[in-house]
Amino acid sequence: MAGGLPSGVVDQPFDAQFLKGPVWRLIDPQAAAAAVTAAKVFGVQLIVARLDPVQDLSPFGFRRVETLVTYEGALDPQTAELEGVRRGEPSDAGACADIAVQVFTHDRWHADPQIPNAAADAFKRAWVENDVRGRADTVLIAEGAGGGVDGFVLALERERTAIVDLIAVSPRAQGRGVGRRLLRALAAECGQRRRFGRAGTQETNLAAARLYESAGWRVADRQIGWHWTPEG
Repeated sequence: MAGGLPSGVVDQPFDAQFLKGPVWRLIDPQAAAAAVTAAKVFGVQLIVARLDPVQDLSPFGFRRVETLVTYEGALDPQTAELEGVRRGEPSDAGACADIAVQVFTHDRWHADPQIPNAAADAFKRAWVENDVRGRADTVLIAEGAGGGVDGFVLALERERTAIVDLIAVSPRAQGRGVGRRLLRALAAECGQRRRFGRAGTQETNLAAARLYESAGWRVADRQIGWHWTPEG
């Protein structure tokens, strides 16, 4: 280690700014015990891990906080572009972040009682703003009445896949098919370049699961999210 990170973890500087201390991601479950020992020395506020369901980190003081379900489906390149959905602009970042704070309640940060909701909200707000301002490869906006934002989908394009980083619909627009319209728009936008769509959602997020299943996407993977915090 020699003053650096212990083996088996990687630093998460983006996450750390919301918890006032280091955050690590455990990438080698065999290093869990050593990582916890080092975390107490370094003042680490959170260690996160996502692992196959057969792996158990509870003996090392980790808590199971979520089950992440990954959906995959084909993107039809013939999907017609839809009215009411446009490409996003950096100026949309604030409106999208406002929606995110209202609707993202199933994620692993909000699911962990050891993480203050204010920190979880700030984390999601910054994540959305970064995506809209350039981190995401595809930003699509569902426009509401008067040009407001009813919802958004933010995607990362990797090899043959468009990965849904975040998708959300404003509470005022829910139940109107906006999420389905955004997924169809994603196919229209990315289908010529990417063959598949992929999205992860928490098992408790039944609305998101129904959305992906309605688009014909199917479960491709399940992983368990684990957190270690100094408070236990």
